[in-house]
Amino acid sequence: MNLAYSYGRVSTDEQASHGYSVDNQKLACKNYAQVLEYEIAGEFFDEGKTGRNTHRDEYQAMMQALDKNPVNAIIVFKLDRIFRSTKDFSNTIELLKKKDVKLLSTAEGDVTGGVLGGILSVLAQHESETIGMRTKAGMNQKFLQGYFPGQAPLGYRNITRDERKIIEPDPTTAPIIKKMFEMYATGQYSQLELCEVMYEKGLRGKRNKTILSPQTLTGIFNSPLYYGWMRWGKQEAKGNHEPLITKSLFDQVQHVLACNNSFLTRKRSRTFLLRGFVYCPIHERRLVADYHDLKSGGVNKTISYYHCSNRGGCKPSYNDTKKLEKQVANLFKQYEFSPEFIELVQTQAKEHIQNSRTHQSDYRRALLDQKRGLTQRRRNIEDLLVDKSLDRDIFKRQYKQLQEELGNIERKVHQLDNEEQVDFSVIEEVLALTRNLHQTYLDAPEFLQRHYLRLFFDKIYVKDKKIVKVSDTPIFSVLKKENKILLRETWGRVREYVRTLFQLYHSNETTLSLGAV
Repeated sequence: MNLAYSYGRVSTDEQASHGYSVDNQKLACKNYAQVLEYEIAGEFFDEGKTGRNTHRDEYQAMMQALDKNPVNAIIVFKLDRIFRSTKDFSNTIELLKKKDVKLLSTAEGDVTGGVLGGILSVLAQHESETIGMRTKAGMNQKFLQGYFPGQAPLGYRNITRDERKIIEPDPTTAPIIKKMFEMYATGQYSQLELCEVMYEKGLRGKRNKTILSPQTLTGIFNSPLYYGWMRWGKQEAKGNHEPLITKSLFDQVQHVLACNNSFLTRKRSRTFLLRGFVYCPIHERRLVADYHDLKSGGVNKTISYYHCSNRGGCKPSYNDTKKLEKQVANLFKQYEFSPEFIELVQTQAKEHIQNSRTHQSDYRRALLDQKRGLTQRRRNIEDLLVDKSLDRDIFKRQYKQLQEELGNIERKVHQLDNEEQVDFSVIEEVLALTRNLHQTYLDAPEFLQRHYLRLFFDKIYVKDKKIVKVSDTPIFSVLKKENKILLRETWGRVREYVRTLFQLYHSNETTLSLGAV
C-alpha cells in the first residue's frame, strides 16, 4: 500500500467553528486516503498559523520527514490549507516532483501537475490578500472608533465585551506597570535595575518566564497607550480604554529617558547632587564626580570633588563637592519673583483649590451613591438566596460581580483621598517656591532638589572654582521675562511639573528609594 502524510492548518477559532477544525481536516484526509488506498504514515497540523508563508512548525517538520521517511503523497483538506502564495506553491511543487511525491487535495484532487494547481494557488493568494485588506480595514475602523485593534500590550489584556473585542487593565500586571513608571520617573533607577525589580514583583517576559529586557522597558515607556493615547500606523487618536498612568507622569518619564545618558542612568551608593548639571566651559564636557578615602593619623576621611571628563585633564575644573553645591544653591538667591507674579500665583491657587474641591466633592458624592446602590443590590440577592428564590450559581456570579464593582469604587475613593492630599501639597509647594525660592530649595530633600535644578537650569559652567555661566531652561527663561500672558502659561506648566514630583514623592516606592539615597 502507498504511504502518505496528511497536513492541515487552522489560523483562527472562527475557521474552526466553520468546519475547518483540526479534527474535521484529519477525518477528511483519512477518508480520502482510504478511498485512494493510501496509508497515513504521519499527521502534521498547524494551529493558529497564517498561510501566507511556510514558516510553520508542523509544515517544516513534514518537509524534513520527507527526507528521513519518504512517502508517496501529501494529502490536504484544501489547497489553501497548505498555501496562500503562488510562489510557495510553485517552489514546493518543484521540490515534490523531484522527490516523486504527489500533492492530493480532498476538495481539488491531484494538484501536482497541470494548470489546475497553479490556478487554485492564484485564487488562494487572492483570497488571502482580500482577507488581509478586509482585516486591515476592520482594524482601522475599530481604531477610529477609539478601540485598540491589536494584541494587548503588557499591563493590559484582550477581552470581549458586548460582542466587541477590547483591551482592559490586567488585574495582575497593570499595578506593576504603573509602579514601574513611577519608579523610573524618580531618576533613581536604571532600566536594567528595574528589569530585576519588576521580575521579583512578578512582571515577566515571554511565556511568563524570562526577565524583561531594557529594550522592552524603553518600548513601554515610549508608548502613549498607557496614558490613553493610541498610535496605529501613522494615525493617532484618543482611546476608550482605561489609562494606567497620567500624562504628567508619562512626560516626566520621557524627560528621564532623554537624560539617561548623563545623570539618571543608574542608582549609585554615593550620590552627587550636581551630577549632570555642571559643565566645563573650556571643553564643553560634563564635570564628573569622584571621591577618595584617606587615612590620616588613624582617622578615616573621604574627600569628593567634581572635575572635567576630558581625557587630557583640566586643572581649572577641580571643585570640592560641598563648596560647589553651596554656590549652586546660592544661585537661587539671585532670583525673586515679582509681586505681580506672586499675586497671580495666589489667585490661580485659590481658583484651583475651589474648583478642585467642587469637582472632588461632586465626584465623591457620585461614588458614594453608586456604593449605596450596589450595597443594596447585594443585600437583595442575599435575601433571595436565603429565601431559596435565587439559584446558587446565579447568586455566586452576581455576588462576585457586585463585590468587584464595590472594590473598584473603594479604590476610586482611596485614590480621591490621595489626590486631595497631593493636590494641596502641590499648591503649598508652588506658593513656597514663589515666595522664597532659595529657602524652598534648601529645605527640599535631595530628590526634589535635583528636580528643582532641572526645572530652572539646563547647564551650569564652572571654572577655577567659580560659576562663570548659567544656561536657563525654557520655562525659567519665560519666568525671567515676566510677560503676563506667558506667565499664565508658565504657572500651569510649573504646577503640573511639581504635581508630578509630589505624586512620585508620596508613592511608597519613592519613599523607600529616598531612604536609600
